[in-house]
Amino acid sequence: MPPPPTHIAIIHSHFESGVVADAVCSDVECLRTRSEDIIEDITGEIGKIVLLSGNRVSGLSDPTFDRTEAIQIRDLDHDPSDESSKRQSTGRLKGFRRAVSGQASLAGRNLFERIDAALRRSGLPPDESIVHWHNHSLGRNAAIPFVVSHLANSGWRLLLQIHDLAVDQNPENIRHLLTQTGATRAATLDAIRYPVHENIAYASPVATDGDPPVQYAIMTSHLTTISSIAHLPPGEPASRQAAVEEVLREMGRGERSPTPCED
Repeated sequence: MPPPPTHIAIIHSHFESGVVADAVCSDVECLRTRSEDIIEDITGEIGKIVLLSGNRVSGLSDPTFDRTEAIQIRDLDHDPSDESSKRQSTGRLKGFRRAVSGQASLAGRNLFERIDAALRRSGLPPDESIVHWHNHSLGRNAAIPFVVSHLANSGWRLLLQIHDLAVDQNPENIRHLLTQTGATRAATLDAIRYPVHENIAYASPVATDGDPPVQYAIMTSHLTTISSIAHLPPGEPASRQAAVEEVLREMGRGERSPTPCED
């Protein structure tokens, strides 16, 4: 069994004020102030804590910045075509363009290489680290699910925390993913969004709300002890895929029409 991780990378598309930013600030405080009392099986303190996001980080507190290394990679933010991204102040992203329709896989490979390099430059080796990714499957950045798979295949251990599975099934988000990935079957998109891999675990919304150091300490490729963490994605595949099939019908694609439809 691999040793417990020492370093933590926490990733989200942005750290604007909200549920995720609040949770991250709380987790960092817990990791830095209570780690020795909580984790009895680890010698010494938690190592590096690296926060990765797009350029929007106004929800992070000064103590959080002081206790971590924060890295911004603009491609982690929502795709510019996403309506919620348009409503935000994104002047710093001027000139940025997502890859053309159907090229999310290529964009994901490029973004993976940048994230992998950034983590390693920060002193986080894959075999000593956990990557805690919030809302990777939301659908507002079509490249991110591909990044997750590349990281897992490269030896990184990931804890994927989906805060609200119902939001993942938003038709607008699904339509964006279908357009950007070129997927024409619900099962195909489901496999892209919710990969199953020995280096990937899924957390329920409350799984890391209490004592995150405990959760990180037992995060190995053999997860067994915590009921709110599992190797399989949450929800039933049939339920997740039904939402995608509805959008496919609306787009006139479905399984019998493999040609992508322009929005």
